[in-house]
Amino acid sequence: MRRVLPPILTALAVLGLWQWLPTLWHVPEYLVPTPGAIYQAFIRESGFLIPAAGRTAFAATAGLSAAIVGGVLLASVFTLSSVMRRSFLPWVLILQMTPVIVVVPLLAIWLGAGLGSIVAVTFLISFFPITAAASAGMNAVNAQQLELFQVMKASTWQVFWKLRVPTALPQIVTGVKIAATLATVGAVSGEYMAGTNPAQSGLGYLLVIYWSRTETAAVFAVAGTACVVGYAFVATVNYLGRRVLARK
Repeated sequence: MRRVLPPILTALAVLGLWQWLPTLWHVPEYLVPTPGAIYQAFIRESGFLIPAAGRTAFAATAGLSAAIVGGVLLASVFTLSSVMRRSFLPWVLILQMTPVIVVVPLLAIWLGAGLGSIVAVTFLISFFPITAAASAGMNAVNAQQLELFQVMKASTWQVFWKLRVPTALPQIVTGVKIAATLATVGAVSGEYMAGTNPAQSGLGYLLVIYWSRTETAAVFAVAGTACVVGYAFVATVNYLGRRVLARK
């Protein structure tokens, strides 16, 4: 209770001031809507917001899942082949430093606007933390354990599956947790730039619509919904990560 009560009281105090000050200072609602106006906008637009939240969560899940598979596979290739690591790792780093917002228009041209581009954006933004964490974990094996495997005449695959992968698992889970915090950002960003229509896109596309209409309260409602989706998504990934490590 001591941990929960202070942030709750802080949130209530901030909401109270937020509700009261714009009215006191006669701030126009299109600039700073009150929490009451934002709640009304959420209720009014809930028929769009709730399905859009589901589509955003789906895009984030699909992109993160693909990033886990691709990131772990690429880290495995880099671990098993020093030639591949030296040849391709610099290009992976260059791609990582390229702003995603620059890549989105190209993805929309190549894949078409819609779910494919949105998932691709989420994949790109989630891919690099997982690859880096998995690669670091697989190369952080204990020297004495590695020497023992070599003395026992273990094959490269046996060393990989029985030593490197189990050793890397905690770091892989950490990388996935970091990527999970970025996945919803990637999904919303992809929807913002490559969304098609309210019936097929998520929260990012609704953000464009409400912003273009200067419906500020609805923009805040979208932002609040995105925060809830992101928190639930990260919490779910953290829970699954703890379960995976508990079985290690």
